[in-house]
Amino acid sequence: MHLPHHMHHLHHNAELYYFTATIDGLMLTMAINGATYLISDQLAQKFERNWAANAIQAGSHEGELPTVDWVRTLRFGAVGAFWGGTTTFARFSFISLVYPGYGLSVAIGKVCINQLVFSPIAHGGILLINEWGKTGSFLAGWDKLRYNLLEVQLVTWATKI
Repeated sequence: MHLPHHMHHLHHNAELYYFTATIDGLMLTMAINGATYLISDQLAQKFERNWAANAIQAGSHEGELPTVDWVRTLRFGAVGAFWGGTTTFARFSFISLVYPGYGLSVAIGKVCINQLVFSPIAHGGILLINEWGKTGSFLAGWDKLRYNLLEVQLVTWATKI
């Protein structure tokens, strides 16, 4: 872009501001996603311990109560921050470019592209990466994605309607 000499600093400052705002938005999205996944996993583990306690008390399960699995929680938090955060930021940035503005038709377009294109990619990635991290096997992660993605998507879509 050819600008008069006295305007070069303005152009540079605008680019720097845009870059900084973009990085800040990405980092915030990653932090929120990571924290959400950490909290969600801790709640899930609490429910799992309660179910196990009830089963032991009812006599339908033997053994000890499961302990908090911090490695699992950190894995979920990392998946939430690095996969969920970056894909969420990227997809909503892209969707805003494809469907700029406001209004009912724009909102419907944004929801459709998010749910039909980006949601399966995000969920598939979470299934793959989490299972791969848990087992150390990419193929186990790939199988988890192949066998569970449709069910996860159907539940997601059923709860969004």
